[in-house]
Amino acid sequence: QQRLFAPITKWTGSARTAAEIPAVLAEAFHHLRRGRPGPVQVEIPADVLGEDGGDDLPSGRITPPRREPGERDLEAVAAAIR
Repeated sequence: QQRLFAPITKWTGSARTAAEIPAVLAEAFHHLRRGRPGPVQVEIPADVLGEDGGDDLPSGRITPPRREPGERDLEAVAAAIR
C-alpha cells in the first residue's frame, strides 16, 4: 500500500503491531500539520486492529496553537471594517 499511495500523499506509514500504532499516528499527524496541505496514509493491517494496544492511543484531536492578536492585527481588522 505504501508504494501505491506514495505518489499521491505527503507521507505514508505502517504499523505492524498494535504497540506501533500510537507512534505511527503521531508521525502522521506531525506530517499533516507541517508544510504544504495534503493527505497522509497509514497502513494498519486488519489483524493488528484487533490487538489490544493499551491506553496510549492518541485521541486524534488536534488543538491548533493560538496567539493573541497584535496591535497591527487589530488595526488591519479595524481598517477592513471601515
